[in-house]
Formats: sequence, structure tokens, C-alpha cells
Amino acid sequence: MKNSTSFDSLLKRPNLMDELESELAVRSFREFVRQAWPIVEPSTPFVPGWHIDAIIDHLEAVTRGDIRNLLINVPPRHMKSLLVSVFWPAWEWLRHPERRWLFSSYGAQLSIRDSVKCRRLIESPWYQQHWADRLAKRKRKSLHAGIKEFNLKSPVFYRTFSPDELVETGLSNLAGAVRGGITS
Repeated sequence: MKNSTSFDSLLKRPNLMDELESELAVRSFREFVRQAWPIVEPSTPFVPGWHIDAIIDHLEAVTRGDIRNLLINVPPRHMKSLLVSVFWPAWEWLRHPERRWLFSSYGAQLSIRDSVKCRRLIESPWYQQHWADRLAKRKRKSLHAGIKEFNLKSPVFYRTFSPDELVETGLSNLAGAVRGGITS
């Protein structure tokens, strides 16, 4: 009757449903998006669609290492930015808190907008209640102050900045734009 005893002990845990939902969100990006949606877009109901499922499946494949290069080409207002630049990094950091991200766009406002949304999600009571312990395990590292240039092998995307512009970010995410500055 070992299984019966194990089941009984599970039923006695007061936060069992929260624990299960947390674990489901860690294991499935789709579930994470579903649960996190009210935090990021509280006034808009989440409406799943095949295009969202396709993007999620491909981003999960990138996470697993099955895809190394991914181009997502969907019309505006189809959740591409939210999925890629807000939800995905927040989900990735649950499993790989050591990863760093660089967000770029044709306009600095978009990069900053999505980085701020991602940060707000991570700082939300929902996220902190479920996963603050995972993020606390990561040693906070500041960017090396000796870095003088930022170059992605493109003459358009080049940035030189001073050490006082380098700021510590708890999750090491930077946002930038073509011919624009870098912000955290």
C-alpha cells in the first residue's frame, strides 16, 4: 500500500494545485503563456490560435537545441513580439537562469517596451511566488566594465559605450535598436 500512503501525503499538501500549475508552466511554454497572460495583458483575454501554437512549438525547439536559426514571419499584432521577447525569456530563465538575452528592433521604443514587459512579468507577485527561488540561485553578475564596443558584425549595429552606461541587470537582458542605444 505504498502508493496509497504517497497519495495521502500529496492530498495533505495545502498548495498542491499551485505546485502542479507551477511545474506545468516550467515544462510547457504553452502552459506558461496561458498562465502568464493575465499578468502581461490584464485587460485582454487570451485567445489561442494555430499561429501561436506554431510559434510556441518552434521556440520550444530552439530551447531544446533542435533549431539553431529561426525566422518568424507573421503579420503585425499576431503576438510575435510578446511570445519571443516577453514570455519566452521569462520562461527560459526558469530552466536556464544563466542565459543572457539581447533584444533589438528597428526602433528603440519597441525593444524597451518588450524588455520592460518581460521585467514586469518577472517582478510580478505571480512569478515571484512560484519561482523566486530558481532565480535566486543565479549569481548576479554585472557586465564587464572594460567592454568598449558592441558589434554584431554589422556596420549598422555598432555601439560604443562608457563603463557608466553598463549597468547590472538582475537577469542580464539588454535592449537596443538599429542605430540606437542600448538600455537595460
